[in-house]
Amino acid sequence: MKITLAIASALLLGTASAYAADIILPPAPAPAPASNFWGVGEIGVIGYSGAQSEDDEYAMLGGGYGAFALWADMGGLVVGLDGYGEILGLNDDTEDYFPGGVGVIGGHIGTGLGGGYVGVFGAYGATPDSGNDEWQGGWAVGVEGLADFSTVSLFGKLGYADVRTDEEDSGFTGTFGEIGAMFALTPEFALQTSFGAGYAPENFADESEDDDGYYLTAGIKGAYQLPTDFALALTASYDIGAYGGIEESDWSINHTVKVGLAIPFGGRYGDARDALNPLATPTAPFRAGSWGDFLD
Repeated sequence: MKITLAIASALLLGTASAYAADIILPPAPAPAPASNFWGVGEIGVIGYSGAQSEDDEYAMLGGGYGAFALWADMGGLVVGLDGYGEILGLNDDTEDYFPGGVGVIGGHIGTGLGGGYVGVFGAYGATPDSGNDEWQGGWAVGVEGLADFSTVSLFGKLGYADVRTDEEDSGFTGTFGEIGAMFALTPEFALQTSFGAGYAPENFADESEDDDGYYLTAGIKGAYQLPTDFALALTASYDIGAYGGIEESDWSINHTVKVGLAIPFGGRYGDARDALNPLATPTAPFRAGSWGDFLD
């Protein structure tokens, strides 16, 4: 009897092993590949205050803005297209003393380097002349780069711009630069800081070739990823800009607060940084070109 039970048990174990060997387990699902396209669209409102010494004027204004960015990685070749536009609510008391907005569109091309990026950019922009009678065009070109270090990214630009609101004596034609950092403080909250400067060696706000001009800018922007079913972030920023002529010593100082909503897509970082665009085309050279005419 014991021998019979032992033989039966062996047969059952062998049969179970054979069936187990025939079972084919489905392969583990492969991780979803990172998107080759990413970007963000943003819209919001502006609160602006500014002062300028040429006419001894001060103003507080409201307005609106919109921005977009689209980036693509084509097997190591990285290309991008972005734009920004704003309009301030001028009236009869302010239109002769303050620019009513700015608009730029830029293209980028470069290569990815271990999670970072190095490339070149070109931009075309429009900005109003003194009195906001006409919007004048200008361009900018330069080199740019970004380096990612886990939750911190460093970025910078160096370029040259030619923005003439008056061909003879007003505008910004010169070099500029920008540096900054972006931080993923938590998956839901990101912060970006930036600093910029530009120098025009002549014809900033006077027909004299000795009238050189400058600008200095600084800004901070935060993005909070809202708990929605789709990607949506609340953004808020503060920017300060100083524009002036060195020879004539006229100047303008501007403070801008923005609150908006951003919809990121593609998810390059997978956190709130997706709502920011650190390599956005700079607007400061175009603003400086406008102030060259208002301070003339």
